[in-house]
Amino acid sequence: MPVGPKNDLLSPFPAYLHLDKVGHFLGFALLGGALRLTGRIGPLTAFVIATLLGALTEALQFLAEGRIGRVTDVLIDGAGAALGIAVVMALLRLQLHAGRRGAAAR
Repeated sequence: MPVGPKNDLLSPFPAYLHLDKVGHFLGFALLGGALRLTGRIGPLTAFVIATLLGALTEALQFLAEGRIGRVTDVLIDGAGAALGIAVVMALLRLQLHAGRRGAAAR
């Protein structure tokens, strides 16, 4: 549903919050993190896969009447994926470091 003046009046959230952009960012952060968490692919590959999926979803919008894809959404998707990947990598490093510290204390 397009967001316009009439729809903004019905929304409990102010229009300046751009919740669709926040949704893009968080969704792709989860995707990027999940891809990296599999352990089967590296961070760069996870980033490329997530960003290409974002680009594909934006490109497919040109096939739907009344929808247009936006480059900014792809950039937001990529930024979210990068953050998700970075968070997972940081958590894995912390877990590894804690494991080494525990083994050294024994």
